[in-house]
Amino acid sequence: MNKNSILGFILIAAIMIGYTVWMQPTAEELVQKQHITDSIQEVRQQQQIEAQLAEEASRQENETSFKQGSDDGNINTDNISKEISGDYSELKKRFDLFANSAVGEEQSTIIENEVFKIEISNKGGYIKTVELKDFQTSDSLPLILFNPETSKLGFSFFSNNRIINTGDFYFQPSDPSEL
Repeated sequence: MNKNSILGFILIAAIMIGYTVWMQPTAEELVQKQHITDSIQEVRQQQQIEAQLAEEASRQENETSFKQGSDDGNINTDNISKEISGDYSELKKRFDLFANSAVGEEQSTIIENEVFKIEISNKGGYIKTVELKDFQTSDSLPLILFNPETSKLGFSFFSNNRIINTGDFYFQPSDPSEL
């Protein structure tokens, strides 16, 4: 190595050491950063405590409503209607005008002919499976073009500042000849 290379390495090392010394935070900045970290930790602890208290209160409320409903061996219909209306109010908050469509039970409709068999889910209105009848895979299994795990499809849009996804709704099939 020549003299210029050694001098260059020494200058680079001096610059790096000088930069790290010069950019170290002051004691005031360290105290302020610690104060912010402590404040965030306190807020998180308070949120955890509030969540635990809310969970405990809801558990106690469920226990008392269960006891009220099972005292006489009869079902307390007041509690059931409150639960249903509570669920509907949650649906109303989440889906707004489309809350009625969010209530239902998942069912499948099958469209079939000589060539294919299509299964359509009413939840989300998407095609669950498509099977070609005349074809098989290399393993001699039926050829399925759509798989329920990978074929979910939903259309997202905004309504009253809410994101609405059609995959959350239950659709009802209709016969076009009846329209």
